[in-house]
Amino acid sequence: MFDPWILIELENINVFYTNKLPDKINAVYDRDETGAIIILRKGLIHIEERCVLAHELGHHFLSAGNSITTCYSLVERINLSRTEKRANDWAIKHLLPKDEFIKTLEIGLEVWDMAEKFDVTEEAVEYTKKIYR
Repeated sequence: MFDPWILIELENINVFYTNKLPDKINAVYDRDETGAIIILRKGLIHIEERCVLAHELGHHFLSAGNSITTCYSLVERINLSRTEKRANDWAIKHLLPKDEFIKTLEIGLEVWDMAEKFDVTEEAVEYTKKIYR
């Protein structure tokens, strides 16, 4: 099973916990010449933290710069949306491998059973159903 903490350690990414992120934002990824950091909301439950860290690793491996972005134009918002989708898809690919996920669909597991099997949120399972069909 994919463990985001192993990649975080291998990539030498610093993780900091905070209570000061805006509502609905569970983490922020940033990278500069000194290295990469993930700022993570305190108090996330294990499966939320696992999913959020996988998403932030998607930014780490797929984004050219940092993911701390203020959007001023439609083009910037579209590009940010694409960046977020790529990070989500990277996370899903690692958290819920396609072949294994399809097998669970074929045997008819319920969403909560799939979430438990893959150690992810139900929201991640629902998202995965959309991208693997």
